[in-house]
Amino acid sequence: MVRQGRLAEPVCGGILGGTGPDLLAAIDAVGRDTGSSAGTCLKRGQRVPVSETVPGVRVSRLDVKGE
Repeated sequence: MVRQGRLAEPVCGGILGGTGPDLLAAIDAVGRDTGSSAGTCLKRGQRVPVSETVPGVRVSRLDVKGE
């Protein structure tokens, strides 16, 4: 939740609306922070370790639905 331009508390139970291309088009800033996370990709019964490094992004608009 953002109040008066500052982060407040996290929200849960929402559903993001829209499409991937719409979300990518709405990115208006990319941070310099990079975090790394590890996971597993599963395809046809085979597991492969994967990792990702993605900076924080700011999205100018985002549809969140829910109560």
